[in-house]
Amino acid sequence: MEYTIFMFMVMFMLFFIVVTLPVALLMIFSYWKIFTKAGEPGWYALIPVFNMIIVFKIAGINPLWVLLYLAAFIPFVGGFASLGITIYLSIKLAQSFGREAGTMIGLILLPIVFYPILAFGSAEYVGPKFEGTQTIV
Repeated sequence: MEYTIFMFMVMFMLFFIVVTLPVALLMIFSYWKIFTKAGEPGWYALIPVFNMIIVFKIAGINPLWVLLYLAAFIPFVGGFASLGITIYLSIKLAQSFGREAGTMIGLILLPIVFYPILAFGSAEYVGPKFEGTQTIV
């Protein structure tokens, strides 16, 4: 019995080291590069909630929307709110880098692939598409 629990823990740690850790590092490096392209210090990517505030700022969305984004912890309703904000953020972020619908859809459906493409590709930060106060319609 104890041997089975130990083996489960070992397999879980191996999965974490082999899969989860490299994915997390890839996303951190991607955010770091996106921040530097947008003129923000790259090390902001290392601060958990603050990095989302910076992403919202880069996309031209009022950073107070991060509070609603964090509402994902509220059962059922929070998940839908978070999903809607994620879609809107992906659209605005792609526009801030001068990208079109393909990148927008990619950032929504395959962020692990398209955030590094946005970060390390030829995309240049052009700023939010619409200046001024932004609201979700």
